[in-house]
Amino acid sequence: MSRGSRRGGRRQTQKTITPFTVSNTNMADEAEDTTPTNALTLQDLRRELQAHKDEIKAEIGSSCRELKGEITTLRSETKADMKSLHEEPTGELTKLHTAQTETKDQLEEMGTALSDTMDRVATLEKTQQELAKKCKSLQEKCQDLENRSRRRNVRIVGVEENSEKGNMLTFIPAFLRDVLGGDIFSSPVVLNRAHRSLGPKPAPGGRPRTIVVCFHYYTDKQKVLDAAKARGKLFYNGRQVHLFPDVSPEVGKMRTSANARRQLREAGIKYAFVYPAVIKILNQDGSTTSLSNMEEINGFIKTIPK
Repeated sequence: MSRGSRRGGRRQTQKTITPFTVSNTNMADEAEDTTPTNALTLQDLRRELQAHKDEIKAEIGSSCRELKGEITTLRSETKADMKSLHEEPTGELTKLHTAQTETKDQLEEMGTALSDTMDRVATLEKTQQELAKKCKSLQEKCQDLENRSRRRNVRIVGVEENSEKGNMLTFIPAFLRDVLGGDIFSSPVVLNRAHRSLGPKPAPGGRPRTIVVCFHYYTDKQKVLDAAKARGKLFYNGRQVHLFPDVSPEVGKMRTSANARRQLREAGIKYAFVYPAVIKILNQDGSTTSLSNMEEINGFIKTIPK
């Protein structure tokens, strides 16, 4: 390479270095010049940050106040709701307590009323028992009086209808003479009344109504029954008739032991009815046996040798 070119290259090198140095110097100057400008910017930044911080703080404070207000409102609402919820069960409990108190009072009243009722029922039961005894006694007395009023009556069963031809008082003496004989009465029999039993007249061929005869003297009535018992079977106009003492329907029901009496008659045992419905049996040794119900009668019949 020639010197000229070397020199030219050096010169070129120098020329290129010189501007670099100058530019560095300028940059340094510029840096020195810009230092105050950067400091102002940091202050402004700090102010902006402080302002932003204040804004955030203000927003946070506002949000906190709003949140506090909302919390206060929510607390008030919650307190009101809790108070309402507390008052509602309290009202219901008050109603339940009132209802319980009323029920308790009613139960106490019912208990008192029940106790009084039980006492009254006990008194009524005692009174009813006493009245039942009195009623039974009165019934027995009435029954006794009724049967005493029938003591002179005789019931004649089996006489055909219209046999009396419209005059029963004339018919009965003739009937007794024909059936029992004319020697049982030393004088004409005296009758108070004689009539058919109350009831509709039977149809032709039907069962005739019973004739009830009331004697003026009890001894005449007893003579008729004794004579009928002594004769056994009695007939009038070819029909069998029966003579019975007249008793009340109640005593008649008590004496419904026809089968037992038939068995006693078939066994040849003598018996008699004792008021009201007691069968008195005369034993062979002279003693008597009284039978007051069907069970006793059936038991006695079983002991009879066949």
